[in-house]
Amino acid sequence: MISTPFWQPWIEAILEKEVGLNLSYTAIPGWILIVLGLLIYIFNEWQSRQSAKAPTFNQEHKSLNFSLGNGMTCGYSIEQLRKQPNEPFHFGSHVPIKVYVDKNKLYGDVEIFAESGMPPIKISKNSISGLPHDWDVNKNEKALEVVDSNSNPVYQLIYKSDGHIILNGIFPFPGGLVVADETGMTMNPTLPYTMQLNRIFKYPAWKYPAEYQT
Repeated sequence: MISTPFWQPWIEAILEKEVGLNLSYTAIPGWILIVLGLLIYIFNEWQSRQSAKAPTFNQEHKSLNFSLGNGMTCGYSIEQLRKQPNEPFHFGSHVPIKVYVDKNKLYGDVEIFAESGMPPIKISKNSISGLPHDWDVNKNEKALEVVDSNSNPVYQLIYKSDGHIILNGIFPFPGGLVVADETGMTMNPTLPYTMQLNRIFKYPAWKYPAEYQT
């Protein structure tokens, strides 16, 4: 009679819990089970670290203030941000950004200007779609930044302090653009426009994840 290795039930339990694989009645070599278990552990660890690298508010604060560049400022309580997305800024009937908190993470869903003739880049829950292939993104717990092909910032979400968030970027709206940067706000600037922003992170992001520009 061949006995079952002492670790096999543990590996099988992990596989069933994490990916829904029930291998109790399947004859699979032990080394394959070990490899599968390790791969799942590594993936979960990587996913956890990626999730941690997102702007996170200080839970001691009861409210957060949002500034569009060095211009308009609006504030919401943490409870308001938890209940539903809020719209701190309006350009006519257009809403360029929605801010909210989910599981103690702050999110700003936005559309930012990419290039003339191209659809806007969409950021939703820190997931980015429509990013040109030669642009890049870097982030940590205090900031999220998008840069163009020349590593010039085109969007930034920054914790200026624990309770104050700065939003910089080029935001499209029907009939024009709004630029928010360190000089303030500009409506319908002449293109191409170079934003007055200091780069936060080093690039490329794959080589310098979450590493500040020095």
